[in-house]
Amino acid sequence: GAFDNCFNIFNLSLPNSITKIGEEAFMGCTNMECLTLGIGLCSCGSNAFEGCYNLHSLHIPSIQDWCKITFETNWANPLYYAESFIINGKRISNLNIPEGITQINKYAFIYNQHIKSVFISKSVNRIEEDAFEGCDNLSKVEVENLSTWCGIDFEGELANPLCIAEKLYKEGVELRNVLLVGVPSVSEYAFMNCTSIVSLEADNSLLSVGKEAFRNCANLTTVKFDRALKDIQA
Repeated sequence: GAFDNCFNIFNLSLPNSITKIGEEAFMGCTNMECLTLGIGLCSCGSNAFEGCYNLHSLHIPSIQDWCKITFETNWANPLYYAESFIINGKRISNLNIPEGITQINKYAFIYNQHIKSVFISKSVNRIEEDAFEGCDNLSKVEVENLSTWCGIDFEGELANPLCIAEKLYKEGVELRNVLLVGVPSVSEYAFMNCTSIVSLEADNSLLSVGKEAFRNCANLTTVKFDRALKDIQA
């Protein structure tokens, strides 16, 4: 509550030395329009930016620095109101999750209305709850590696950007005929709402399919599994 209802904050720039923003720290700062974050920030407490509904300009150092921040609630994330962020003066519409990032935290990109596509590198192995909630203009998900994509631990439907985008790509090509080779399991929600898939085939490496992994794949007409498959969850 350090700056709770501080109406005379219009532009706020946090130095690199700030590592934590406490609970309700800027709640009710209704006139805040521009926020710049430093590279040191690691956590934002519950409802830290609740009520900052005039915030429209959010500047961040990099995607790497952004992805390391944990948000306790949706209103802990200034993106909830800003709806997009700016890196080096450029508003980001094509989001690239680079190599080295292993986890995308809860609420990380919530209500980002400006992103149209997202690239997920092969190092990502977990995406937490509601990471892409409200990203309504997202229309394309590109993966670096299909096998590692199948192994990502999605913590709920809206952890998976594909649930919104509905189109999956690899190397710039829309995936229509999916062949899984050397993939032991398909995670929960992995291909949920993917309307681009027409056919699916897996070799004898596939042993299990998680719940709702292919839910609402409306154009999927051909499926071929090997007898090695032992478990398909409800």
